[in-house]
Amino acid sequence: MRLLFTLVVFLQLTFTAFGQVPGGTYVVQTSNADPNFRTLTAAITRINNVGVSGPVVLALAQNQTLTNPVVINAFTGASATNTLTIRPNAGQNNIVISGAFTNRGVIELNGADFVTIDGNNTSTDQTLTIFNNFNDNSNSYSNRAAIRMYGGATNNRIRNAIIQTNIVGITNGTNSIGIYAGGNANFIANGDNATNTIENNQFVNVKQGIWVTGNSTANSGWEIRNNTIGNSNNNSKPYYGIYLNNTTNATVTGNVLDGIRRPNGLGGSPSFGGIYIFGANAVVTSNTVKNLENATGNDTNIVIYVEGNTAVISDNNIESAVTNSSSIGLNAIHVKGNNGTVNGNEIYTIRASDSKLATGIYVEGNSNTLYNNMVSNVSSAGGGDPSSQGGYGIYLKSGTGNRLYYNSVLLKTNQSTGASACLYIDAGAQFDIRNNVFVNQQTSGSIRFAVYSNITNQSSFTQIDYNDYVSSQHIGSWGSYYTTTNRRTSLANWQTSTGKDQNSISVTPDFVSDTDLRLESEVTNFDNEGVVLSGFSSDIDGQERSTT
Repeated sequence: MRLLFTLVVFLQLTFTAFGQVPGGTYVVQTSNADPNFRTLTAAITRINNVGVSGPVVLALAQNQTLTNPVVINAFTGASATNTLTIRPNAGQNNIVISGAFTNRGVIELNGADFVTIDGNNTSTDQTLTIFNNFNDNSNSYSNRAAIRMYGGATNNRIRNAIIQTNIVGITNGTNSIGIYAGGNANFIANGDNATNTIENNQFVNVKQGIWVTGNSTANSGWEIRNNTIGNSNNNSKPYYGIYLNNTTNATVTGNVLDGIRRPNGLGGSPSFGGIYIFGANAVVTSNTVKNLENATGNDTNIVIYVEGNTAVISDNNIESAVTNSSSIGLNAIHVKGNNGTVNGNEIYTIRASDSKLATGIYVEGNSNTLYNNMVSNVSSAGGGDPSSQGGYGIYLKSGTGNRLYYNSVLLKTNQSTGASACLYIDAGAQFDIRNNVFVNQQTSGSIRFAVYSNITNQSSFTQIDYNDYVSSQHIGSWGSYYTTTNRRTSLANWQTSTGKDQNSISVTPDFVSDTDLRLESEVTNFDNEGVVLSGFSSDIDGQERSTT
């Protein structure tokens, strides 16, 4: 029996030493009889050299302290069936893979496909930490990442893990990225890596959470789901949450970004923002982004930004975003493209403390549809130019055929000067604006409107009707508000200007609260005041509207 056991072990060691690694679970620990599986570095070296012949799991039983990054190359045998998974061994609740690397990641996927890095130890999530602990004492502008992907890495998953970099000085404007995907020529370079998933990870002490930058439409199919990025400590807050450049068909959903900040005195030139996507067919849904602050600087300043056609931005919660910059304003949602959909978003407390623009939803492009959105408490210090120095719930910058249905906007925080409006229309044509509630209850400072239109051509409005306009001062401005005769104090005056709005009303609604713009259940003064619109049968809670 002893001879047989020895023979089996010998044959197994011989096979893994000279052939492809067979499918199975391999416990990585220094006491492993097979030297190929005593460290993660050794195991990956073996797989890079010979490949796999089945699904392989590397179960880590010990911490892995690295002197060089673990680089997983494209290996023989990889497929949707023959995957490689790196995870903690069962029962291991605090496995750390760490190393101090500049311009590198702790783990790098160089053209590798079908690799899963999983922080679940078969029963508990986030029992694995990937930690780039490079210290900035000698060089505060060295780039680094916990995980890097380049060289056409596809069909990979990073999930259930803690992604960590070392604390960077509050004013060191460097790239300290949790997960980076792009090119390999430079640390921040474009490169296509498709169909990868980043899911249910917690990002700790990073300055940029997820950074993906591609070359072309081939950089497609990214899924960013249920991750947590941010910090309550100003010294440790990231500058950026999620950035996807040159991507198509990306999905960003269920993520929580809480505590993102660009501090005063920031060196270098790091970007700042919540969720940014450049590319067509993006879906950004059910994310929570809150406590975002630009303390200074003139960089981009948007909570959720999507540039590309046929975007869907839905069911996101945006709360407490502020810019103190004297050079740039703040948009909670900014969509730039055609045929997009912005619906079911709840936005409140958006503020520009200087004389800059602040908006809840900002639109530039054609044939975009905004419906079932709630926007409240948007404010600016105000200024002389209403197009760039006021606070507005919804801002239509440009475009043809944009549609606004069933949106509710409430403004209550006073701004000291300038103009404020629930809806600001800068330019465009063929607008369809129906079944919206616009309430401006500010009481002092700015000249106050429910709606402000720079456009004074009635034919630019294909439809504008069945809206509720309420203002503590003027219902609307038909042209520049500097011309006092353009200010429309009553609903009747506004109806004369538009030549439409004959079924619109001016009735103060009973909202549940200043941040919940649903109507109280017993409200009856809004019954049957709207018009049935085909294709929009459900309200923001998914409840069916009356069909009569």
